[in-house]
Amino acid sequence: MKGKFVVIFYFLICFNVLILAQFVSADLVQDWQVEQNGEVKSIGVDNENNLLLYYLGADDDLSKTWLIKYSISGEVVYNDSLDFGYGYFLYTKKWMDDEGKLYLVDSFEDIYIFIYDNTLTPLKYLFINESDFEGTGALCNVFITNVGNIYLRASYYTYVYNSTHFEKKDHLFKIDSEGNFIWTLNFHTYIKPSARLDNCVSEYDQDYCYFSYQNKLYKIKSSNGKIVWEKEFLQNIKGIAASINGIAVVSGEGSKYAPLTLQYLSTKGAQQWSKTINSDYGYLNLKKIDIKEYSICLSVSDLGDDGEHGEGADRLFIYNLDGEELGNQKWEYWSYFWDRKHIHLTNNNSVFVHNIDYLAGLDTFTYIAHFSFENNMTTITPANGFSMKLVMYVIIVVSIAKQNFRKQLKKS
Repeated sequence: MKGKFVVIFYFLICFNVLILAQFVSADLVQDWQVEQNGEVKSIGVDNENNLLLYYLGADDDLSKTWLIKYSISGEVVYNDSLDFGYGYFLYTKKWMDDEGKLYLVDSFEDIYIFIYDNTLTPLKYLFINESDFEGTGALCNVFITNVGNIYLRASYYTYVYNSTHFEKKDHLFKIDSEGNFIWTLNFHTYIKPSARLDNCVSEYDQDYCYFSYQNKLYKIKSSNGKIVWEKEFLQNIKGIAASINGIAVVSGEGSKYAPLTLQYLSTKGAQQWSKTINSDYGYLNLKKIDIKEYSICLSVSDLGDDGEHGEGADRLFIYNLDGEELGNQKWEYWSYFWDRKHIHLTNNNSVFVHNIDYLAGLDTFTYIAHFSFENNMTTITPANGFSMKLVMYVIIVVSIAKQNFRKQLKKS
């Protein structure tokens, strides 16, 4: 009778824990936060889980730019300045590879690329003449991948096709470390005059790169530009992120209440699973997609009205590579009072959240915080006023309960 009671007791424990694991989604718990006056902007996270940001110094000296790097524990790795005009630095596109090298890209007409190592020591300066790629830098996209390779997508032909669409042709170039062109591929599409060309590049090693162009995804041999395979999607591709295990692809229509679709593919292009993200307010916009060895992170803005103003939220979703949701978070705001989150995934399934809080006519404040999933179930109220809950080690508890349950069965 005692054994049966224990069996029933453990059964109830297992049942309750399993229900908890199914229906309670883990939110983020804040580990630490720093606050600073002014508008600080984030660049990225390196493979040592350090977050790099830049800002204007307290003395408002526009002749230089300050950069600060935080470790995952909140320690300052360095806080140093570059003799680079802040206005110009703000205008450039910033990239950081896995090794922590910083790339500043000026592509107004010709293309200038300034490269610094992970201690801000200048490494190299590249110049690409606009005549070399049959276009102008203002109409192109420069991509720096996680492994430090440089790709350039440049338009070389745009023609009025009919009353609703342009015919458009583009080059994709791979550029070596000296600024020379290694290979070129040509792509072709039809696009509405007011539409933005959707294109992305991602790679995780020196063997293959992935390139999305409108609603098509291409796997390309990095050394020679040979297309290995291509895959067509129902909607345009908004973002891609490749890893050694597979590639994450986000696609969507872009219209009001149209969902975003996350698909995870094998390196051979076969779909492994998919998730649908629906809008709570009206318009979904993918801000960023990250992939690490074991997880995928989506940062999405969800806005009402015209997609730019009114009530909205920044939303975060993290999945493992089997498609199971590890956690999600929603930060609501009113877009007339700027309160936007920029999110960076680390290698241990935690995230940096860089928050800009702006009120019209008042000062701008920036919060840099680190959030993780590895805490007890608790409720806290961080400085910016939102509360979070987290379930700790549900899978471990379930596993222990199951083992004890089996032992009790044997004894009884």
